[in-house]
Amino acid sequence: TDVLQLIEKDNEDEEEEDSNHHDQIQSFLERYALIVFYFSTNRVITQTSATTAVLTQPQTKWTHNENWMATFDSICTWYGVTCKNLDNDGNDGHNNVFQQDSVKVVTSLDLSLNNLEGTMPSEINLLTHLSILNLSNNALEGRIPVDLSGLGLLGKFY
Repeated sequence: TDVLQLIEKDNEDEEEEDSNHHDQIQSFLERYALIVFYFSTNRVITQTSATTAVLTQPQTKWTHNENWMATFDSICTWYGVTCKNLDNDGNDGHNNVFQQDSVKVVTSLDLSLNNLEGTMPSEINLLTHLSILNLSNNALEGRIPVDLSGLGLLGKFY
């Protein structure tokens, strides 16, 4: 029985490592998606000749961009981003006594009336827990990305 307990403990440790790795990947992908969104909707292009364009450091056109692109801040502190805790099983973590076992995921992005310009990037699809996306009253142009299949929880899109 001691051997079986050791094997069981080893399997539990591997599952926990896999879960932590998945959480890290999820956090990275959400940060990446929001960074791409920021540059896609907040860029300044300066024409230098008829054949080249230079993407300059974004000069904030957004009305509100508090904490956006802050290196060490959680994306959950970025203006317009709302997160919620999920436990390791993907359930709502509000009743989770062990908060260290939960991960925060982006559930809402509300950047309405924020002077956004440009196009919505397909990377928005990486915000897989997004249920509300409000980009109304901005100057976005172009098409909405064709494949939004990653946004299966999206219930409100403005």
